[in-house]
Amino acid sequence: MPAVECDCNCFTVQNPLSQWELGRCRRGGFLRFPLVKNRQNRYTGFMALIDAPDAAAFDYGILVEGTDVFVTESGGIPSGRELARIVEAAGTRRIADFFADPEFRFAAAEAAAGPAGLPFVLPRGCALHKIPIREFFSIRTAQEGAVAARAKILLNWRTSVRFCAACGDRLIADASFTARRCPRCGRVHFPRIEPCVIVLVSRGDEVLLARHAQRNQDIFTCLAGFIEAGESAEDAVVREVREEVGISIRNLRYCGSQGWPYPDQLMLAFRAEYAGGEIALQKEEIAEAGWFRRASLPPTARPGSVAYRLIHGDFQ
Repeated sequence: MPAVECDCNCFTVQNPLSQWELGRCRRGGFLRFPLVKNRQNRYTGFMALIDAPDAAAFDYGILVEGTDVFVTESGGIPSGRELARIVEAAGTRRIADFFADPEFRFAAAEAAAGPAGLPFVLPRGCALHKIPIREFFSIRTAQEGAVAARAKILLNWRTSVRFCAACGDRLIADASFTARRCPRCGRVHFPRIEPCVIVLVSRGDEVLLARHAQRNQDIFTCLAGFIEAGESAEDAVVREVREEVGISIRNLRYCGSQGWPYPDQLMLAFRAEYAGGEIALQKEEIAEAGWFRRASLPPTARPGSVAYRLIHGDFQ
């Protein structure tokens, strides 16, 4: 890799490791990596993520703090230029991670916790405000939701995968793919995706909804669970329904999917018909379950989620 200059111009670093933790000079400045741009000042030809980028060159600027995302006054995603201004004002101590995804045209940053847990403070004159990412999914388009989900999933992955699981060496950014590479053993680590199934079971004009015992306890939603090793998605649906409510199903049909950043799930949505059995709850997972007519549904999942689309008939 050629020489790289830092943005505080204190010195030049030769052959740095291109990842956020090591992408700073001794004074805390961001290292600037030479990248190819086209005439519109856009990064081109890259599948790899860019550490400490020039965020102003990207269409979207996603700033995340925990499970919240900062949005504009209209509820949309800020521009990359707006994110660049925020990162510059905040400094490296208040930005835990900062990268860009040229293929999806966004830059993303994770706000670091302040002293004594103080919240992240935006620079003066910045009109952004933060909302839960779940709420963002419910008020914006599916395309914007997918961009925000990808940014959050990648931020989660970059935080949790820093060292090689094979030899323990610190990972560096791969130069060609959305991945991290071990400089010692050469193993490539791609973002982790955990496939899950979610299913809406129907019985005539009724649907089966459940209230979970450990999460989202104020709503009724579809049955869902992780796919086990060696298991097909269809087998996982049958097993989860049997385990959680004790009934059997038939006529299983795939409907669609959604990336879900809690922390890195891919939700595979299905519909099925009731085949037999009486509801018997798995108490540690399900607090309550029952059959409901669509005209008299209890509080359910919010718009923007694949569960909402299943329950309210968006999938045909």
